[in-house]
Amino acid sequence: MTIIALTSAAGSPGVSSSVIGLALAWKRPCLVIEADPTGSSAMLTGYMRQYAPNGITSVLDLEVAFRQTGKLPNLLELATPVPNTNIRLLSGIRSHVQARSMEQTWHNLLHHIKGLDAAGIDVLIDLGRLGLEGYATTLLEGANLGLLVLRSTLPAIVAAHSWASTLTQTNTIATSPDVLGLLVIGEGHPYTADEISKQLKIPTLVKLPLDATTAEVFSLGTSPGRRFTRSPLYQSLPPAVAALTQHWQNWRNTITANSSTTTTPFPMPQPTRGDQA
Repeated sequence: MTIIALTSAAGSPGVSSSVIGLALAWKRPCLVIEADPTGSSAMLTGYMRQYAPNGITSVLDLEVAFRQTGKLPNLLELATPVPNTNIRLLSGIRSHVQARSMEQTWHNLLHHIKGLDAAGIDVLIDLGRLGLEGYATTLLEGANLGLLVLRSTLPAIVAAHSWASTLTQTNTIATSPDVLGLLVIGEGHPYTADEISKQLKIPTLVKLPLDATTAEVFSLGTSPGRRFTRSPLYQSLPPAVAALTQHWQNWRNTITANSSTTTTPFPMPQPTRGDQA
């Protein structure tokens, strides 16, 4: 596994909570990158804020370093280690205005993180909502696996439909459909994952339960209760990691067996200023 980018089509379905939860359950060392263009920094205001007193390196530090030296520093030395986990963290920007200046940094960052797989390190990226000004399109295009995160409600499915069409109609997705998948939160409220996949024409790779109490530990930084490790969401994370790892390994084996298959990034439409949330 190498680079997995999580994003959503609308609202706040749980992208940041999913990234944090998956990272905490990840078996191999992983680098978590917050690239949400809104500047809200869910990493610093949620679960990861407990590490803020020690200082958390942000993607802005990459931007500053690039402006000063013309190159990026060593990511593994710069990123903040999260104690008692396999995680290193790069938190996000502090204001949506800063997102406009990050495009070159995203290009340089992508070049660096593509080499981390050889070091046994995976990358999980929180991209936030599709279509916002300053969206890190480069990171989604360069990801080995993109996960579209959504709830199982009708408004969420409708919002995801147009973006799903945009993604699946590109040449790469048409020939290699497994590089894009769904992460469905709260299956059965009211639609099943199979029904959603049929509508969006994208396979469901991960299903996480609708567990607000546990999700708030990740998204709001609330204290875990005594039943935290036995909660539905917490219990669902290791199987989710295993499913993603197995899916990627199967796909990679297929690529190896068929050298004519391409893994070039899939292009994304550029957002407009009118798409701001």
